Amino acid sequence: ELSQPLINFSSWYNVTASEQNTLRAETIYLAAQQNLILEISSAYFGVLRTEENLRSAKSQEAAVKRQYEQAKEQFDVGLIAITDVHEAKASYDASQTLRIRSEGDLTIARENLSRITGEYSTELATLKPDFPITMDENSSAEQWAESAFQNNLNIKIAEFALRSVEADFKASKSGHYPTLSLDAGYRNTDFSNYSASNNDPTNTNIALTLNVPLYSGGATQAGVRRTRHLVEKARQELTSAQRQAKIETRTEYINLKTNIQTVESLQQNIISRQSALEATREGYNVGTRNIVEVLDAERNYFTALRDYANARFDFVESNLRIKRSAGTLSTADIASLNKWLISR
Repeated sequence: ELSQPLINFSSWYNVTASEQNTLRAETIYLAAQQNLILEISSAYFGVLRTEENLRSAKSQEAAVKRQYEQAKEQFDVGLIAITDVHEAKASYDASQTLRIRSEGDLTIARENLSRITGEYSTELATLKPDFPITMDENSSAEQWAESAFQNNLNIKIAEFALRSVEADFKASKSGHYPTLSLDAGYRNTDFSNYSASNNDPTNTNIALTLNVPLYSGGATQAGVRRTRHLVEKARQELTSAQRQAKIETRTEYINLKTNIQTVESLQQNIISRQSALEATREGYNVGTRNIVEVLDAERNYFTALRDYANARFDFVESNLRIKRSAGTLSTADIASLNKWLISR
């Protein structure tokens, strides 16, 4: 016996739903790949950040220690008051605390990176000094947002989910529709030691079977109502994904521009802080500045160095995030970034 459906809307729509679910699953995999790129990049640069913070803390501690020792020597010969020594000692204690905290942060950052990579690394390559902190001036926030609308994977996931439940909705409604099938059968009967001249041992039949559902206890109607609500839910989730992608893209675009300006400003700030530190030290040596001003100048200088390094890392991470929002982030971006990393 053979039965071949000719018209069955429910099966047709179920196939469509399955196809959309397959596309959705593939897109979820691609989105997970992009999220992994961002996660490991964030963890990697998190280690570099804490290394820069620790380097700044150590430099500040060494500089403050020298000032503290110099202050004690000057107090011993009666050049300064004991209050200057106490100020230097307080700053030295604070710098030690900052260094200890930075060492702990670095250990935690390395553990976080090893959780993802499976390897504990203590020597990571850092950004080259000439890494370009620029962006395409011809690209606007609207162009990035348009790219997000077309390529953002979260939007695509929501779109495939909506198409799937729409097909499920049509499949539920088709429970009211008739079905038509082609049925064919062939039967051969053989009796041992028996013959009947009037009985044909073979039987062949071909028929078109039409099924018209009349009433199934309300299950079909309940299924239609349920899937109708699921369609509306999926439609709202798609709208939410579109709005979220737009906000993320515009936010990262602003962050990119801000990071570029911040790096340029901090680069000049380092020069200014260094000049101020040298002038303050000279003033202290001739008696026009006090120890507190020297310590503040040193702290400001090392803070500027730390902030400059972190601003460069902020730019890299923001650049990766805007590509994720626009749906263009791939392993090629990591390969390109690797070319700008150098071992210390």
